[in-house]
Amino acid sequence: MIEVLTPTAYIISGISGLAFVNHLQVGLRNPKQSKHFLFAAMCLAATVFAPTNIRVLSAESALQSVQAFKLSYPFFALFLICMLWFIAVYTQKRVLPLQVGISVFYVLSLVVNYLHPYGLQFDELSGIKKNELPWGETYSITEGLPSVWFRLTVLTFLIQVGYMFYAMLSFINRQPNRQNLSMLLALVFFVVATIEGVLARAQVIHFLPMGYFGVLGFIFVMSLILNKEYSDQRQAAEIALKDREAWFRNLFEFSSDPVGILKDHRFIDCNQSMLKALGYDDKAAFLNAHPADISPIYQPDGETSLAKSQQALQKTLTRGSYRFEWVHRRVDGADFWVEITLTLLILKGESAIHCTWRDISKRKQTEQELSEYRGQLETLVINRTRELVEAKETAEAANRAKSAFLAVMSHEIRTPLNGVIGMLEVLLHTGLNPDQLRMALVIMDSAQTQLTFLNDILDFSKIEAGKMHLISEPFQLEASLDNVHELMEKAADAKHVALTLFFDPKLPRIVVGDRLRLRQILINLIHNAIKFCSGLAHQGHVSIRAELMHQQQEQVWVRFTVDDNGIGISESVQSRLFQQFEQADISTSNIYGGTGLGLVITHSLTELMNGSVHQSSALSSHMAGFDIGETVNGYFDDSQDCYKERLILVAEDNEVNQAVIREQFKLLGLSADIVKDGSEALAAWLAHDYAMVLTDIDMPNMDGYQLAEAIRQHEALTDRHTLIIALTAMTLKDEKADNFKAKGLDDYLIKPASLPQLKLALEKWLPQLAIDHVFHQQDVAREHSKEQPPHSQAVSIKDWDADALKWVVGDDPAMHRMFLELFLSTAEQYPVSMQAALLQADTQMLISLAHSFKSSARSVGAIRLGDLCESLEMAAKSAELDSCTAVVAEILFAFDAVKHIIKQTLTSPEAKGNRCAKI
Repeated sequence: MIEVLTPTAYIISGISGLAFVNHLQVGLRNPKQSKHFLFAAMCLAATVFAPTNIRVLSAESALQSVQAFKLSYPFFALFLICMLWFIAVYTQKRVLPLQVGISVFYVLSLVVNYLHPYGLQFDELSGIKKNELPWGETYSITEGLPSVWFRLTVLTFLIQVGYMFYAMLSFINRQPNRQNLSMLLALVFFVVATIEGVLARAQVIHFLPMGYFGVLGFIFVMSLILNKEYSDQRQAAEIALKDREAWFRNLFEFSSDPVGILKDHRFIDCNQSMLKALGYDDKAAFLNAHPADISPIYQPDGETSLAKSQQALQKTLTRGSYRFEWVHRRVDGADFWVEITLTLLILKGESAIHCTWRDISKRKQTEQELSEYRGQLETLVINRTRELVEAKETAEAANRAKSAFLAVMSHEIRTPLNGVIGMLEVLLHTGLNPDQLRMALVIMDSAQTQLTFLNDILDFSKIEAGKMHLISEPFQLEASLDNVHELMEKAADAKHVALTLFFDPKLPRIVVGDRLRLRQILINLIHNAIKFCSGLAHQGHVSIRAELMHQQQEQVWVRFTVDDNGIGISESVQSRLFQQFEQADISTSNIYGGTGLGLVITHSLTELMNGSVHQSSALSSHMAGFDIGETVNGYFDDSQDCYKERLILVAEDNEVNQAVIREQFKLLGLSADIVKDGSEALAAWLAHDYAMVLTDIDMPNMDGYQLAEAIRQHEALTDRHTLIIALTAMTLKDEKADNFKAKGLDDYLIKPASLPQLKLALEKWLPQLAIDHVFHQQDVAREHSKEQPPHSQAVSIKDWDADALKWVVGDDPAMHRMFLELFLSTAEQYPVSMQAALLQADTQMLISLAHSFKSSARSVGAIRLGDLCESLEMAAKSAELDSCTAVVAEILFAFDAVKHIIKQTLTSPEAKGNRCAKI
């Protein structure tokens, strides 16, 4: 068995020695891979203690065995430590090399040797007798060897033999290399060691020198071979490194761009280009300089060069690279612009910064010149723009002066012309002979023509000045077209021209738009059509059509066309037809008259209505028309009959005032329709016949003045006249009675209007009404005695009038309670909204809030609160914000007092017994 184990131990030792040299070589090449040094230590331990372990087994004396054991034990300890560390660190990543498994076997063998000394003669060393040993005096290797040990030995031997044959096959089948050569030599050594063991057992040769030192000699030879390879590779690497350093040094020294190396914020090296750029003759004088030392004190942005350079270096250390523009200063004091690139690098294991730059002075100079040139251009553009603005303003001023002159002249001419037309109308109704009648008619026709020209000039001047404004209001589209047809039919009959009208039944009855301007456009087109199809050989005919194009939600698009069979217009002049002062032919004005302004006004008005004009013409016919969008009136439905047999319409936006008016009419035995603004009032007036309209002055969307004006404009086309009475909180010092009448109003009532005042006004203007006398006769007597309502007496000293509601809705406690509760629920919003409007300096909102709050406060008896609201309204109209602030503060205080009084009134025993009906 020893003959087999001995060469096995040697071959294992040889392989471990080769592995030791190999791992040591790789570890020296890659110092960071510590595992190779660990493998080398393990292989060294296996190399040394494997043969010594065999020596323990084959020792001829106890002394030799103990010496061999002592020699192998330190290497065993080294191997055991390395193996345990390797297992703890690397077993999770890869399979252990074969050498580790073999080394484990020898660890076990060493443990067995330590615990079971196999018949060593310890009595010679320790005084223990042979017969005291557990196995007796004699000992046989095979008998004392445990079965586990024997099996491990055989298994290890077979593994080694297989590994040797694998190495041999690798050497034969692959290209020979030093590793495979070492495996082959190890195989040869295995054979030699086996022979050596046999000879030693036969006592032909001495075992120890030949085997042990043979292994060491083999390891030494292989180490020399591998070390030579490592030395050659290291020498080649050093040569390559030197070549690369020389290449970089040449690149550094001979670069045309300045290059330097900074370390600890100081230059430690630079090339000649940097010295030349900065004006240094001696490199030693430049080195150790700080970047701020070769720069002006301040950079162009005003920051110091020292602080800015430190920021740049810090950014480079953080980011790895940094590029920026910089101003350097030469030795002679001249500054120049550069674009610097800083790059982080590792120099001898420490951080350094590679610095290079390019001179961009020419580029900066070009940018400066471009900036100056751009500034000159901007100045030139500003001057030219100012000149153009001045020229434009001059032209606009001249145009405004012209328009003003035209307006004044047209007005001055219109005044005597109206006198002429008026007197002619009177003259035509007197007894004139035929010649006088004929001449009077000619004069009337000329005057009417002149008046038309004046109206066109005035409209044209308004359009040019941008003062032409459209009025958006509900009107009956079909009725308006019928009115135009009826008006122009007389002129058509006079020219022997047939005039027809077609109205698309799919069009809505009521739309929202500017009825008067629509009428003006149609009259212009119809007038031209009648003029150019009259006096011809054939019968003249003009057709008016209104057709639905399309409808989208509340927007309806209507196409209006006027066709005639007149002289027509050639295509060459159609594009000029709607331009200022253009006509189809210069002889047109001589033959037919006219200035050409009518079509220009038509075109401009159509554009103001967001519409478009279109035309088509031949020499024997002509068609002109326009498309406009109108809003469908959705306030009222013709199918509803809730407005039948009602005579009075009320427009009031305040909820308290609405309730007061509704109750007053109920007490008078009348019914009234109440709407919240002028737009709804106008729509209701157009849809139904009312004898009287009571309207507030200040309302959203459309105020009372605009409502009266719109109604009067509609009535100008008919014989209808509706009574319009203003319900206003203004006093007589604000608006005179004459001013109300001039604005289309028939009368006015000061809010809060008492029940007797309202009754007298209704009886005055509508005497046919049979008004129920539901209130007390003493109230009427008081009104006839011209006794004023409570709020006009001692207003300055009286804060609350408990009898105010009696004047307004009669002596009904339940009704009084209802109005007081309604006032509390609606009045809370006014002080808050006033404060918000005051913070935003919104005087218009303050005016509206004060006006609305004033009337409702006075209606319930809060006299002082109403007076304060009136003061706020006056201050806001004068834009006196300081006064507004003071008045709002007083209103808040007064409102708190009013709320306290009302709550006391509502909680009194008398008030609790009275329940108000639902309004």
